[in-house]
Amino acid sequence: MNKYLKNISPYRLLAIFLSLILLSFSGFIFFSQINDKSDLVSAKVTEILELEDNQGLIYQNFLVRLTLENITINIKIPVNLPEVRALEKGDTIYLQKVGDAENVDEYLYTSTDRTLEFGAILVGFLAIILLVVGFKYTQDLFPAVTFLVLLVSGVFSLSTEVRFVFLSILGFMVIFTFISMIWYFEDLFLGIISGLMIGVSLLFSVLLHSILINFTKTTQPVHFSDLFGTNSVINDFDQAKLMVIMIFTYSLLVYVFKVLISKSLEYKKGLKKVTKEKLIKFTVDTIQAKVGQLLNLIFFLALGLDFLGLISEDYSVYKFIWNNSFFLSVVIDGVVAGITLIVGGYIMALITGVYLATNTQHSKAQK
Repeated sequence: MNKYLKNISPYRLLAIFLSLILLSFSGFIFFSQINDKSDLVSAKVTEILELEDNQGLIYQNFLVRLTLENITINIKIPVNLPEVRALEKGDTIYLQKVGDAENVDEYLYTSTDRTLEFGAILVGFLAIILLVVGFKYTQDLFPAVTFLVLLVSGVFSLSTEVRFVFLSILGFMVIFTFISMIWYFEDLFLGIISGLMIGVSLLFSVLLHSILINFTKTTQPVHFSDLFGTNSVINDFDQAKLMVIMIFTYSLLVYVFKVLISKSLEYKKGLKKVTKEKLIKFTVDTIQAKVGQLLNLIFFLALGLDFLGLISEDYSVYKFIWNNSFFLSVVIDGVVAGITLIVGGYIMALITGVYLATNTQHSKAQK
């Protein structure tokens, strides 16, 4: 074990240490959430009974056996819940005890247990990745897997304040980037500057999104300051979409940064004479090529979502399709992601070029 640790660079040890802290934090939140929901009990469906019409509200009756108490009870669930139609004998569900009537406990349906299905999908996906791609490239999934772990742990459901959700997502994205970069490239400066650039770029994307939304009046006014307000609560689609845009833009940025640094280091090794001009030109050319490819992806995704809206809504009432607020807001989402990628990518390219050239000159001077 000691021999193995000696072969690991201090940068990778730092990455492992920070990852363990994130994992421990997620575990703590997860078990805290479980304890908070101790009033939920599991039950297994034993029989599907008849429908019941209660003053126009249709219920499906079920016989279920409570797991801990080993007793069978009758519960009714509104059939307008999509999950109810899929319930079968043997399924495990969760119920909430809401009180008692005539000394008999009453329970309400809350959710269906899908732990096995969720785990099977994740394990199957990771197994395919490991077999086809290999462990070396599976490491690229670190940010996504870590965010999934945090999401599943319940970190982002601790509060519905926009401030809490926004700042926690922003902070975690910066940390993910720092850990990834020092693991891949074993360079503290590149890790720090990548993390900072991610943070600044995501702030820029949300600011730009609020400006364009307010300029086009496609939704109610969205104020950038609301992201830091103590009383602002996520209660509508537009506020939640800001966070989605951040996460989507982050995935593109961290990919571009990794490609940029990786190709720049390879290019630097092949140069007989390293100059600042050569490296900056190469980093900018690399960003141009990669961003150009991703812009195509961004706009096809945005236009695809618009097409989904097109077939689910009657656009014939609009003289021009862009007069529809949904259509224009999705176009704005794509524009924001694209501009953020361009601005963040070009600034990162300039910094990377200057740093690699300066670092080389310092190394030669020391020799």
